[in-house]
Amino acid sequence: MKELILHVGFHKTATSSFQATCVKNRELLADQGIYYPSFSLGNKTINNHSAPIASLFSEHPSSLRVNVIQGHEGEVNQVREQFEKILGSQRNTLISGEGISMLSGNALGKLKEQIEAQGFTIRVLCSVRKPYAFTCSSFQQLVKGGILSSFVEEKVPTKSKRVQVLKRIFDHVEFFSFESDCAFQGGPVAAMLDRINVELDEVEYVNTNEGMGNITTRLYASINAKYPIVKKEKLSQRGRHRGKIDFDNDKFLLTRTEIEALREELDEENRSMREALGNDFTDREYRASSGFRIDKELAVKIMKQACRPAYVADAVIKFLVEHNDGTWAASDLFEPLLEKTEISEVTVDYLRDQAILNEGENLQLAHDLMLLAFDRRPEGLTIRTKLAKYRQQLDPR
Repeated sequence: MKELILHVGFHKTATSSFQATCVKNRELLADQGIYYPSFSLGNKTINNHSAPIASLFSEHPSSLRVNVIQGHEGEVNQVREQFEKILGSQRNTLISGEGISMLSGNALGKLKEQIEAQGFTIRVLCSVRKPYAFTCSSFQQLVKGGILSSFVEEKVPTKSKRVQVLKRIFDHVEFFSFESDCAFQGGPVAAMLDRINVELDEVEYVNTNEGMGNITTRLYASINAKYPIVKKEKLSQRGRHRGKIDFDNDKFLLTRTEIEALREELDEENRSMREALGNDFTDREYRASSGFRIDKELAVKIMKQACRPAYVADAVIKFLVEHNDGTWAASDLFEPLLEKTEISEVTVDYLRDQAILNEGENLQLAHDLMLLAFDRRPEGLTIRTKLAKYRQQLDPR
């Protein structure tokens, strides 16, 4: 009987690298008896099967975050014929999508029923990170997606509940410790390929490490607070750029204060995971990140590259000023920008307006911004009046 290998994640367990490696080695997999298909949504080829499968079986496919972000709300029905064709194959087939694990029990039951109706036996594989590591990685991904801005207001992910749902729907699920797989020769991707009996000698691995450094993660979280990419399950009309630039290599971890705010939830998730899968899937400790300060070189680099679109500059400035190491002034952030023709949006009007916006919270910053505006438009009445007022307030002598 033909077999369908259903690789359901979880999220943040090198699934993107696994999928990219499968695509890179599609012919090698086929030679070894495993068919790794692709889907098409619009003009895009989809190798992560999460969105297509979720679109077919989710109760509310148009509201799925991946569909909202990638613009697939109106393409839900296009994959049905493709999936039926895949299931019509007589080959052993590999389906991989971390989002599949997030489907409801009802949706997973329908998926299981359709696969088995086409003569497949199902083998379900699931890699699991320990709760704290997964929480940090999940928060980071939400920041990257332009959604999360506060780490203490977000709930700790409860993957233990997804474990229970998978166990309830499928006859047998093979769960693996991601941390243990990282110690496998070749890492977690090689470990998963080895499990499905792929000969590893000729595999060409693809690493799609999507992580961000600690400073970078916190920078984009700060921008998201005012300019989220997704707001109320819709693309924001005034959100930040969807891309990201990594500015540091420090591992993102929660601070001690953030850990304490979430400790009860973390402890509960560890208890639930221990009951579901055992001690190998739980944390022994919650390691915290240390504080950081940003020097002038890094501040200028961030200002040049993170202000996309230009109107997010006020959020970037606020973040940089909060973490200033004391070696630079706010005015240092704007000089490089004003010399760059491609940053034309950062105009004198913008400097003036940002100064006024910040005069209540940070008078020195307001002064520095207005001084830059004055240097380029000394005849401006509002600029001259405000600058004189700021100078008087800062030095009333």
